[in-house]
Amino acid sequence: MANLQPYFGAGQPVRVRNPQGGPFVEKSDLVLDWFIENDGPGDLVGSYFIDIYLDEILAERWTGSDLSPNHFLSVEGYTELLELFNLAPGTHTVRLTADPTN
Repeated sequence: MANLQPYFGAGQPVRVRNPQGGPFVEKSDLVLDWFIENDGPGDLVGSYFIDIYLDEILAERWTGSDLSPNHFLSVEGYTELLELFNLAPGTHTVRLTADPTN
């Protein structure tokens, strides 16, 4: 049976970072990376979703299909998510949900 989970092999399964290094000064300094894996013994066959929440609001949904056991899927350097929101300075929460519809 397949088991889609956040993947910690890259450090964190979801992260917001400055691709140049250093502090965040403006939205153009921010990129999003996320990683999921099939850590079950069986193939994941068919479509599934990966949801990203920003401050508990569904911000983006990706569709994936088929994933072999012990393989991972990732998006790195995604910039468009933060363009959808007018973020005020301060602390924000980004959350990854793998296969939210089961």
